[in-house]
Order: sequence, then C-alpha cells, then structure tokens
Amino acid sequence: MIDESLMHPGFLDIVNEIAENCFEIATSQSGYCVLQICSNFVVQNLLELKIPEVTENLLRQLKGSYVSLSYNKYASIVVENCLIKAEEEQASQIILELLSSPKVSILLVDPFGNFVIQKALSVSKVSSSAKSNCIYCFSSHMCVWQYVIYMKLGRLTKTLETFCTLSVGTR
Repeated sequence: MIDESLMHPGFLDIVNEIAENCFEIATSQSGYCVLQICSNFVVQNLLELKIPEVTENLLRQLKGSYVSLSYNKYASIVVENCLIKAEEEQASQIILELLSSPKVSILLVDPFGNFVIQKALSVSKVSSSAKSNCIYCFSSHMCVWQYVIYMKLGRLTKTLETFCTLSVGTR
C-alpha cells in the first residue's frame, strides 16, 4: 500500500532533487552527520518506491563512490540495498566497480565491506560475468583473507593469554 503523501504532485520533484544532490549532501560536513543517521533510511525508502527514474538517478549519483561507501557502517547498507533493488545490468555495473577497485582486497576483509561483497555475490546471476568476477576475486585474494584471519586470531590469542595470566596472578 502506497502512502497518500507519496501521491502528492510535487513529491516526485522533491525525490528527484534529493537524488540529484545525494552525493553533495553526503560529502558536506553537516550533511554527512545527518546522513550518517538517516541516509540509510531515506535512500532505502527511495529505492523501495521502485520508481525506475529515481533508482537510476540514485545509482548514477553514487557511481564511483560504491567502494568508499562500503567501508561505512550505514552507507554499506545503502550499497547492499542498491545491489538488491537495481536491475541486473545496474547491479553488474556496481559489482564491476567494486571488484575493479585497487582496494578490493581491503574491502573483502573490512567489517562492513565484506557484507557488501557477499551481497554482490548473492545478487549476481549464476551464469553472469558478475558472478564469475566475484568468484575470481575471492579466489585471487584468498591469501589476504588468510593473513587477516591469522592476524586476528594471533591478537585474540595474545589478549586471552594476557587476560588469563592477569586473572590467575590476582587470585
């Protein structure tokens, strides 16, 4: 069911204006603070409207920024939703942007970026080149993953050893 306020004649003009300026809003200091809190909600709702012009406009405004957005807690959710709501060709373009970045190995192990990459894999069609590119990217960066996991386990082990030593020493 569509909210009646969405049917207002000027609503689409407002939505398009926000979509046209979403990158500028996100990159201004005050806009960034506000967007950290509510952009996730706003962009997701704009995508939920399933108005092709609005979706296309949002995706065009975000083009070239998907990698940097993927590192952010809130913005990464927006990127995931862009992948979900985009048409197959649009999603493939987003995936290509993510995978062709020189920072893709960092993105793969980033606390938020890894969810974006997982979503890219899940939305790409089985026979698509996007799926093949995702799989190739994963396999070619496997050593980075293993190193990061090894380092995290090493730090965790040291932390546990320190904690256990302190706990035993205080008894």
